[in-house]
Amino acid sequence: MKICVITPENPFKSYGGLALYSRQMIESLKLSYINHQIEIVCLIESNTESYSSYKDNDFLIHEVKIKASNKIFSLFTKRSYSSVRYIHYFDKIQINWDTYDHYIFNHRLSLGFYNKLIKTSKPNTKFIYINHNDEYGSMCGIAKYIKNPITRLLAYREAKKILREELNILKTFNKSSFINISDYHAYTKYDKKFKINNQSTIPIYLDEENGNHNYQPHLLLTGSFDWFPKKRNAEWLCNEVFPLIKEQSPETKLFIVGRKANCIKLNDQSNIEIHSDVDDINIFYNMASYFIIPERQSGGLKIKSIEAAMNRKVIVSTPEGISGSGLINNKSCLICEYGDKVKFSQTIINVLNDRGFSESISNNAYEHTSSNFNFNKVTEQWKTFWSNT
Repeated sequence: MKICVITPENPFKSYGGLALYSRQMIESLKLSYINHQIEIVCLIESNTESYSSYKDNDFLIHEVKIKASNKIFSLFTKRSYSSVRYIHYFDKIQINWDTYDHYIFNHRLSLGFYNKLIKTSKPNTKFIYINHNDEYGSMCGIAKYIKNPITRLLAYREAKKILREELNILKTFNKSSFINISDYHAYTKYDKKFKINNQSTIPIYLDEENGNHNYQPHLLLTGSFDWFPKKRNAEWLCNEVFPLIKEQSPETKLFIVGRKANCIKLNDQSNIEIHSDVDDINIFYNMASYFIIPERQSGGLKIKSIEAAMNRKVIVSTPEGISGSGLINNKSCLICEYGDKVKFSQTIINVLNDRGFSESISNNAYEHTSSNFNFNKVTEQWKTFWSNT
């Protein structure tokens, strides 16, 4: 049997949630199909266009570097930018597409090749989709905070295109997986008639962390702040929420750690430490007992919440920030709505002043995530998924 995985980027060379989940999916595929040929087509956005293939880690990897289509082009089509950004390069790729028995489309960015492959594939070829996120809900969650009315309108329009495409394509796949059961239910909410019979929910897994149990009455925020929504969320926390915390807890510090964290604009840097592009983020988990997630993007599985829980942190988050984690308000985390700086700050102050409650929250979060997001449990879920394919 010959299997083709189509995926954005090269998950073995990239980092972040997309790459991590993709690697876990591919590794589980390899374990389930030991004697079969697995090839990975990596769609890599680049300033130049090229194609190369090589053997690595028992896979034949095709790296396809592509100049993305201009975003303006998608304004004049019914298709989303996601589905057209790479399609112009399809015919240039030196792959015999009609030789595969299974196609696995990993993430929505791979779906641009679907319409081409459905026409060129041989009879009885199976099509499998690995969903990473409720992209429509995610984009709408961001769009409502865009100030420019034209840009906001275009964002909503793009979101609707993506939703329509995914709803239509998902119905034709032989099998699909979702990282979060709420994402699957989101599609049924958008389309009351939507139903796919062969779907599974498989989360990510993380290594269990021991964490530093020494109490540190400080706050930690991590992320990739070169992405504008993350940067703006961080600035809201720093400039709107944290000053209110300092008034009642002047010894508390806020650590902000992650890619391009130095781009965050601060009105007052006192008690705030910025650590940009660090090699090891784990040392910062030992410097704060409270993990803050001022997230506004819904859908998917927020890996940071799982990491923080595995490190026995007290999580204070928006509802969106714990998406897919299964953490429960006032039991394994504390939830506040984004935008209410007074309530958000007071929630943090209250839990800072209650050591016993803090320990209960962090212990419950650790027990939940270590039981549900561990290697053995998730690997078994993938094994079942592939065995029934």
